[in-house]
Amino acid sequence: MRIELERSAALAWSPNGSSGVSPLFAVGTVEGTMDASFDTSSVLELYSVHEEQGRVEQVARVESSELFTRLAWMHSSTEGGSGLLTGAHGNGQLTLWDAAALQRGEPASTALRVTAANHTRPLTAIDANPMLKNLLATAAAEELIVWDLAQLDQTPVTHHPTAQHPNFRFPVSDLAWNRCVPRIMATTSTAGSTVIWDMRSQKPVKTLPPDGVPLRCRALAWSPNQATMLATSSEDDSRPVIQLWDLRRAVSPVIDNMSGHRAGIRSLSWCADDANLLLSSGMDQRTLLWNVNSGCVLDEVDSGAWNFDVSWAIGCRSMFSCCQQGKVVLHTVHDYNPESRSQPAAANAAAAEQDPFAPAALPLPNRPPLGPAPAWLGRPAGVCFGFGGRLVSFSQQNVQVHRLQTDQSLVAQARSLDAAIDSGEFEQFCEKKAADAHDTNEQNTWRFLRAQFASNPRQSFLCELGFGNEQIQAEIDAFLASLPADSNDDDDDDDSVLALFCTTARLASSRQEVTSRGRSISRKGSSGSSETLLRG
Repeated sequence: MRIELERSAALAWSPNGSSGVSPLFAVGTVEGTMDASFDTSSVLELYSVHEEQGRVEQVARVESSELFTRLAWMHSSTEGGSGLLTGAHGNGQLTLWDAAALQRGEPASTALRVTAANHTRPLTAIDANPMLKNLLATAAAEELIVWDLAQLDQTPVTHHPTAQHPNFRFPVSDLAWNRCVPRIMATTSTAGSTVIWDMRSQKPVKTLPPDGVPLRCRALAWSPNQATMLATSSEDDSRPVIQLWDLRRAVSPVIDNMSGHRAGIRSLSWCADDANLLLSSGMDQRTLLWNVNSGCVLDEVDSGAWNFDVSWAIGCRSMFSCCQQGKVVLHTVHDYNPESRSQPAAANAAAAEQDPFAPAALPLPNRPPLGPAPAWLGRPAGVCFGFGGRLVSFSQQNVQVHRLQTDQSLVAQARSLDAAIDSGEFEQFCEKKAADAHDTNEQNTWRFLRAQFASNPRQSFLCELGFGNEQIQAEIDAFLASLPADSNDDDDDDDSVLALFCTTARLASSRQEVTSRGRSISRKGSSGSSETLLRG
């Protein structure tokens, strides 16, 4: 997605954005620009982003008496509020605007809450504390002021850290509050020094680099989730690099040479929703997306002009803004184009043909065809079963192992089977299961399984089918007892022998029928094991 606004403006995203709510951003006419009509009027506007429709909607518009150098949007001190818009101006003034009043359509006279002129130089940097919502920091040349805006109806309380340190003579080009520790702030300077301040004591606690060649820094950015990680960028055309510092080991940068620009870098923005993503823009008309862990370029934004400011959106994780001369452009990182890396090179080659003094285009560092997916596309939570009745669940914050509540009767049956396997008492186990059976089929199944483990399985199967030795002997004895005792005739003897033969044959036939019936019952109960046993 690409959305364009035809205006030269400084931009600030609303910090109150959340999922499901259209994000808001403010734009103010930036100082040092002029349109074709030589209009130098200043306008402050609010816009709402409709990402699904690919458009923006103007929410508010008011006239401002001064042009803006920077904009910052402070968190609201009350739940559901819209916060304060803070504008930095070239005459050293600081203006505070009520964002809610602007959204209600109130005029500038009522929406403008505070105008302060504590600086004597043009304001060059401004940032709102993300955790202490009443604190704001501004810088103009060597002047650094921290504002306490808890009471807007009274004169704002200000702190001047640099006034307490006369040796601090570095013109501040950018500043930023730490995203994890609210009292820590960093300032950087084109003179080559980056200073870490502790606002509780209002003293500098560390200076970068501690030794070595100073770097003319233009912009800096704190990591969103690691309190000691800091990125700085150089505006020196001879060394346009990004350095990544870990303040725990600040002897040298963690990554000293993140190179991809061929001219000075003007702006940095670290993604709050994925700490691996960093945006940079330079005077070489390149806006690059970096992987911080590897120091490699993931992609290049086709901007067509050099952007003096880039910023990640709040409330719309995949979106970021680029501000350039005469245009504000909104992009999304999901618009991946594998051919985008060749387009800027072709544009630079065409420009070199028209301007023989243009600097030669440098190729971007090699990278995979498609970078890793952003963190917000990953699985936020999950669950998996483990051994021994364990359940493992994970989220972005922690991993937990749970013990499941199981059926105690099932546990008892499993333990009984384990005991039978260990002792080898399968016949007794099957006999107990047959006694506890709920229906005839289940009972017959366990009885035939018990016969499998008997000392004489064949004889046990015959007994289960009703043809044990004692049963057959009882049948013969009953038949012989039914014969007449005084029969001496040969014909009668023949008839008796024939009757005995028929009875034996009938018993054998009945035995075969019962055997077949037993096999059928065995198949119903346990189709595999019992059928094998009956065949044996």
